[in-house]
Amino acid sequence: MAEAIANDILNYSRLGYPAFSRGIKVNPQKIKPEANAITVMNALGIHIALHKAQQITIATIAEAHWVLTMTTEQKAKVIALDPIAHAKVLTLSECATGINHDITDAYDQDLMVYRQTRDQIEYYLRIFKANNFNCHVAS
Repeated sequence: MAEAIANDILNYSRLGYPAFSRGIKVNPQKIKPEANAITVMNALGIHIALHKAQQITIATIAEAHWVLTMTTEQKAKVIALDPIAHAKVLTLSECATGINHDITDAYDQDLMVYRQTRDQIEYYLRIFKANNFNCHVAS
């Protein structure tokens, strides 16, 4: 959901800098979006049914300008995978506001949780856009 919302709101792909999403622990048997994710995204006119989850790698971390995670736990796992990249790894809320607030992981949850997660992602991405795509980083 995050990739699709980011590319919709931020228009990065139009600028030549598409947002992309990678999983921390992708199950190769479950790479398609869950039905509830498809439903809540369709409500925004964003279609994700053909998306396939991909595992994060050191190469994808190196390619990224920012690596934005939904939770502090995910942030720690990314940094453990590539400690050199620690300065560009933030939670989405931390990037947008300078304050960390974990976004609910909706995986395998009901429709209400998916809506909540979608709305949290959208909220922080709109702040990030309003900040001219600059993350709040500690000095």
